[in-house]
Order: sequence, then C-alpha cells, then structure tokens
Amino acid sequence: MTVLKTFTGALSALAVLAFGTDVTNIKWLWALIFFMALDFLMGIHDAKVKKTFCRRELFNGMYRKFMMFFMVIIGHEFDTLNLIGDGSALIQRGVTGYLIGYELLSIVTHITFAGVAIPDILKTAIKNFANKNGNNGDDTK
Repeated sequence: MTVLKTFTGALSALAVLAFGTDVTNIKWLWALIFFMALDFLMGIHDAKVKKTFCRRELFNGMYRKFMMFFMVIIGHEFDTLNLIGDGSALIQRGVTGYLIGYELLSIVTHITFAGVAIPDILKTAIKNFANKNGNNGDDTK
C-alpha cells in the first residue's frame, strides 16, 4: 500500500509540475484526454473495418498522442516564464485548444467514415485536414 501511495504522490506532483494547478487548465486537459481517447478508439475501429489495422500504426498513433502532451507541457513552461500576459495560462490553453480542435476534426472524419452526413463546411475542413496529414480526403464524399 505504501508503494501505491508513493507512486500516486509522485505522479500527482509530476502532473502539477507539468500542467499547473489552475482548475480551468485541468478541465481543458481532461477535455483533451477525452477527445484523444475517443479519436484513438474510433481510429482503431476504422482500421479494423478497412482491414488496414497494424501494430506499427497503432504504436505511431499512441506516440503522436503522447507527444501532444509534451506540446501542452511546453505551453505551460512558456506561461511560467511570463512571456505573454501576467502569468495566465494563455499559451497552454491556446495549445490545448488547438489540439482539441485537431482531435475533433479527426473524430468528425471517423464519423463521416461511419456514413453520417455532415455539412459542407465541415467537409471542407476535413479535406484540408486530410491533405495536411497525407491523405487524399476521400472519406468525406
């Protein structure tokens, strides 16, 4: 039990050091984690349906998600330097908001693959997203 308490305490201290203690930042971080998990699970499902599932791509996807957390940590570190504003979490929230938007576009792509009709404005955004990520955007037809 002591080992578990020590591990939990160390993990909590690391999270506070990396992401800060502001409640709003933590809420943004939880939203990012939720959308990342949803996107990841939907991506696995799509790969199985398309019969393109492979462990290397799974590992690469997990690695990309892990690197997104480092972007949030870097944003938090820039906020602690007070480069912009009065010590608010402007950069961290901007990075987190950008990543949430990125995840939402990916989720909409998965929804489109499932056959759900989406508005034209979202189709355009998805095609732009797909082109930037090396796909041809054909999932949005």
